Amino acid sequence: MENTKFKSPKVIISSFLIGLIFICLLINIIKASNLHAPGVFESDYGKHLTIPFEIYEDDEFVTNSALPYSFSSSTQNKRIKLVSTLPNDEQIDNSFLFFRASGYSVIVEVDGNEIYNFSKANVKDFGGGYKHFIRLPENSSSKEIVINLFCPSANPFAQNLYPLEIGSKGYVLRQAFGPTYESLFFGIILIVLGIIFLGNIIFYNKSMDNSFILSLSLLLICLGVWVFFQASSRQLVGITNPSLPMILSFFTMFSLPFCLWFYIKTNYLKFDEYNILKYSAFFILALYIPISIADLFGVSYMLFLSFIGMLILLYSVLMLIISIHIYIQGEKSVLSCLLAILSIFISIILEELLLLLKITIGNISVLHLGMSISAIIFIYRTIGNLIDKSTKANEAKLLKKLAYFDVATLIENRNAYERFLEENSNKIEKAGIFLADINGLKIINDYYGHKQGDILLKDLSTSLKNSLPKNSKLYRIGGDEFVGIILTHSETEFITYIENLRSKFNPSDTDFGMAIGFHYHKKAFDGKLENSIEKADMNMYQQKEFQKHLIHKSFLNKTNIKQYSTMRET
Repeated sequence: MENTKFKSPKVIISSFLIGLIFICLLINIIKASNLHAPGVFESDYGKHLTIPFEIYEDDEFVTNSALPYSFSSSTQNKRIKLVSTLPNDEQIDNSFLFFRASGYSVIVEVDGNEIYNFSKANVKDFGGGYKHFIRLPENSSSKEIVINLFCPSANPFAQNLYPLEIGSKGYVLRQAFGPTYESLFFGIILIVLGIIFLGNIIFYNKSMDNSFILSLSLLLICLGVWVFFQASSRQLVGITNPSLPMILSFFTMFSLPFCLWFYIKTNYLKFDEYNILKYSAFFILALYIPISIADLFGVSYMLFLSFIGMLILLYSVLMLIISIHIYIQGEKSVLSCLLAILSIFISIILEELLLLLKITIGNISVLHLGMSISAIIFIYRTIGNLIDKSTKANEAKLLKKLAYFDVATLIENRNAYERFLEENSNKIEKAGIFLADINGLKIINDYYGHKQGDILLKDLSTSLKNSLPKNSKLYRIGGDEFVGIILTHSETEFITYIENLRSKFNPSDTDFGMAIGFHYHKKAFDGKLENSIEKADMNMYQQKEFQKHLIHKSFLNKTNIKQYSTMRET
């Protein structure tokens, strides 16, 4: 039947939007890929640079102040200049200046000579909190230093000028990266766990319905990327490309509601009833398209940062309300979801407050800790789902086995036989068919009880099964009747096999044996497989009549019956 799923307008529109979103992300990454700035590594001495600076806005003197310093109004499109004199200290010669600037292009001059230039006219935002490592030339002590800054965007952090550090490479690197290694750790762990879960789907469980594992993978990677690129770790990745970490971090903000919705609706089935969560998540994700296009035309991401943060905050509130509603209705399993969303909610609240207060997020690891806690809760829930799914799968296998296997003989039963015929009756071109019927089973049951008859039935069926060639089928279709289908033998080989089989199960003075009838199926002559089975059945009854005079009543001796299994194997 033709699959019409992919012709659905919803699927077409969703696919188009997702494709457009990733095209916008790719364009932004390409746009930022040409942005580079110097970076250095080494070790040892250093100190805070506490000298006062003359601070100018658009060449107008503002104040004389040591750093840090905060402007009272936005610095967007303003030229900021800091002028001072380096201390008279021999250690300053050939040392490094560490300067943190949020969103600014930076040009540094010493004694009227430009020694550092980080400026790209075609890039509208240089990334919040980018760290600059600037090597001072020889004989810099007592020389004038001028730091020229320009921020083209409405980056709220650009109103803050951070302290200067001066010293060896190792010292300034420790000052730059040391305080927030916790966030680096959280981000890497979340990303690695997400990739591990994703790899499990790709390489090990392709045939399973793994939507709940896939949703966890996407959520962990989303949270991990957000944490990773908001910490000092963004500098480890973007030390020569400060815009790229900001672009990826910003993209994860839009993606988080979708990842949350996808995870929750696959791991907590009750949430699937609330379409408002789905449509809201897609709406926030789709907003990335116009905002990304606006950025290409010079409207910075930073202008929308608080707006997107508020949308995510409202989405988490909506999730919290629905989680509480479901929990009150008696669905206690949703408690883990409630705790995880609450953790994210608190993290977002803190992030918004810090943004409004113009406090550097990069040094507040509690935000990332909150996201990591929510990730741990989600992982715990998914592992529980995996265990439940594995248990249900094993139960389903057991039920299927009970439905298609005969418990007494551990041979496939009539249900399996009829299913095989339904699937293969018109497909099989050639096959050897035989029917086997145990002689005298009713007599054993009448004389010595059904328990002894069951022992005989199991022994004979096991022996018959062990006598079959590979890739053959054997079914118990009645109390003492079996059907065998051999697909691997030619007609001559099959007849030889049946003769040996009849010889093995022929009645004797110690064994009632089995009556075996056969027919070699040829589709061109017999048509359906059932026709050949009927012919084999008729042949089996002829064989049964022929064997009547061979059956010895002495087999009814109890000792003979008990020794039957060993004798048959021999």
